[in-house]
Amino acid sequence: MLSNVALSVLDEHFVGAWEQAMNKPWRREARRRKGLANYRLTRYADDWVLMVAGDRADAERLREEAAMVLSTMGLRLSEEKTRITHIDEGFDFLGMHIQRHKKRGAQKRHVYTYPTRAALASVKAKVKATASYRTTNQTLPVLIRRLNPVLRGWVNYHRHGASSKAFAYLSAYTSVSYTHLDVYKRQRGNGPRPALPSGQPGRGRAGSSSADGPGTGRSPRSSCLLYTSRCV
Repeated sequence: MLSNVALSVLDEHFVGAWEQAMNKPWRREARRRKGLANYRLTRYADDWVLMVAGDRADAERLREEAAMVLSTMGLRLSEEKTRITHIDEGFDFLGMHIQRHKKRGAQKRHVYTYPTRAALASVKAKVKATASYRTTNQTLPVLIRRLNPVLRGWVNYHRHGASSKAFAYLSAYTSVSYTHLDVYKRQRGNGPRPALPSGQPGRGRAGSSSADGPGTGRSPRSSCLLYTSRCV
């Protein structure tokens, strides 16, 4: 809560600059003709990304500007968690991986969003926890009713992105996990315990919905300065 209040100075600084000089198309075009970058801040709690229509030098200058603004509140940017990246390289923000690449069979590039590795790993861990052999004293309907809200919430959050392959993978993982648990419950105490499935989905290219494979750990709270070249 305190960090959220402290970071409001970023909103005031960058939103103010946007409203004064870049909130109209003709203003942004005038800045481009002068060789100036256009930029806009998006923030949720203590995660934020500054989108820059310019080059890397513009992004580096704005990073220093953000650091100066935060210093007035006694805060500083973390070198480990703050990075500058091009939209074609992609970045993670609020559980989504956002990246621009060409659509399959076409030259035009589009921006796609996928669930991050950490997001997929997190929901898989919740599936595994409910399908654990420690839950054999509970019936499958009880476990499924407990898991369904988790899956429904995760799918609803990611359904606006290119997530169909991630959904298919998660569905298969859940089905196999509960099938193994059901078999174990029926043969309880007889024979070795079957292993839960593992693996990861591949990331598709443009034109096909896909997702990153599972990663490790949770995404750290971070900031990102995103830049694109002026010619696109």
